[in-house]
Amino acid sequence: MYSSESGYSVAPNVRATLDADGGILLDVDSGIYYGLNRTGGLIWSMLCKGEALVKIVDSLTDNCGANHGQIERDVHSFVGLLKRKGIILEKEKA
Repeated sequence: MYSSESGYSVAPNVRATLDADGGILLDVDSGIYYGLNRTGGLIWSMLCKGEALVKIVDSLTDNCGANHGQIERDVHSFVGLLKRKGIILEKEKA
């Protein structure tokens, strides 16, 4: 269903600051800030490390104890939003 490797990179115009409570993403071209809650910050951090979406979902499921299917839908929805906003870019396949 999804690649074993992250197929995303951070857009060059995006800066991020994370802390224990989440973080802030800034699109320096538009000046728009995006706030991340704690879970969003974890997902962002794992995406930046190149983690596969399946690994992110599994990690959140293990750590949160929530329903795997719901976490999977939420992670894919969040990543889709980041893509639509131009915060992350899909890497070109070799």
